[in-house]
Amino acid sequence: MMHRKQLSNIGWLSFSLLLLLLLLGFVSLQADPVSDAIIAMEELQMTWLAKEQSRPGIALKTFTSDGCSGGMSDAWAFMAQAIPAFRQRFGELPPWQDCCVVHDRVYWQGEAEQGYQLRLEADQALQACVEQIGQQSSEDLSKQFDLARDKVEQLFNISASMMYQTVRMGGKPCSYLPWRWGYGWPQCSPYREVGDE
Repeated sequence: MMHRKQLSNIGWLSFSLLLLLLLLGFVSLQADPVSDAIIAMEELQMTWLAKEQSRPGIALKTFTSDGCSGGMSDAWAFMAQAIPAFRQRFGELPPWQDCCVVHDRVYWQGEAEQGYQLRLEADQALQACVEQIGQQSSEDLSKQFDLARDKVEQLFNISASMMYQTVRMGGKPCSYLPWRWGYGWPQCSPYREVGDE
C-alpha cells in the first residue's frame, strides 16, 4: 500500500506533466498569437529606437564590429593565440567571420522603420552566409579532418542555426546589449521623450 506522501508526489508529478503537455499544446496550436505578441513587442522597441534616432543633435557613431558576438570571435582568437596547433588547423578567426561583420553593419545602422522585417532579413542572411561558407569549404575541410562532406556541412548548418536563434533572441533594440539592433545609436529608452537629455 502506498503512503500518502508517495500518492502526493505522484499527483504532483501527474499535474506537472499535464500542465507541461497543455502548455506545449497551447504553444503549438496558438503559435500565431504568440508570434504576434513577440512582433508587437519588438515593434514597440523599434518606436523607442526611432525616437532616439530623431533626437536633435544625435548622430550615428562610427562603425565598429566585434566580429561574431557573444564572445565567439574573442574565444576563437584566444584559442588561436594560446594553442599554435589550433591556429594552424583552424585559423585565427572563425571561418564565418566576414558573415558576422556584414551582419554587424546592418545592426549598427539599425533602421527603425520596417525594423522588425529588416532585422529578420539580416538574421536570415547571417544564417545563409554561414551555411554557404560550409558548402564552399566542405570539400577541403572533409579532406583535412577526414569527415564526410555532408557532416562538415551539417556542422556549419548547426552553427548557423544556433547563431540565428541567438541573434533573434538577443538582438532586439533597446536591450542594453552591445550587439543590439541600432547599437550605433545611443541606448534607447521607453522613458525618454524626444528632446530629453
